[in-house]
Amino acid sequence: MQTWLKLGIAAAGLAMVVPAAAASSYLFGFTTSAAGATLSVNGGTAVAAQQSGNFVNMPATGETGFHLAGNANYAVGSDGSTDARDYFVFGARSPATSAVLTIADPDAARGLVFGPGVASVTLTLYDVSTLSPTSAITATDYSARGDIFADLGTGVSFGSVTVSSYSPTVTIAFNQAGLDAINAAADGSGAFLFGGALTENVGVPEPATWALMLTGFGLTGAALRRRSAAAAA
Repeated sequence: MQTWLKLGIAAAGLAMVVPAAAASSYLFGFTTSAAGATLSVNGGTAVAAQQSGNFVNMPATGETGFHLAGNANYAVGSDGSTDARDYFVFGARSPATSAVLTIADPDAARGLVFGPGVASVTLTLYDVSTLSPTSAITATDYSARGDIFADLGTGVSFGSVTVSSYSPTVTIAFNQAGLDAINAAADGSGAFLFGGALTENVGVPEPATWALMLTGFGLTGAALRRRSAAAAA
């Protein structure tokens, strides 16, 4: 278990710090309360999340879709051996013509970590069908729910944001699909649930690297032209 993961568990009790993605980048590495995420609809007062947490895959131990009861940590990403995807539950308000999610991270040291060669990460919000927004998700034990882990990072996108440097808050504007889901929830259960997954964006080559690449392309092209000319002769 990674050091930052151990520290999160020790400091927050049941608030297990676990990151979701393919390599080794994560966001919100040390979060313990759903109150750190807020939703503002139509520019109104931001309201704190009712629930938050994550589901985790641990390839090293073969555990899939692990969820710890009492864990409100919404860390998302990967430490290279442990992948996490997060979820949030809010009360829905209708009609929603705009909505902005603000996610706070109280710990700059572990708020954003990039894996080797990663220039930025993209956090995408998704619809969720395997969880009920009216159930006590954070208070309930789940075992080997790989289907929930997969669901949190697939399906209809509600919006995304790309982060290239640390900020104490990350904001995501909901797209039309997200607004439609908020409005549908307000007309039904009154609670709105969505998931999140992280993807990595590799770095752009430095100017010197680009120059070498272009030179290589030029030499390759010249060699191909000479070969073609020789074949024609």
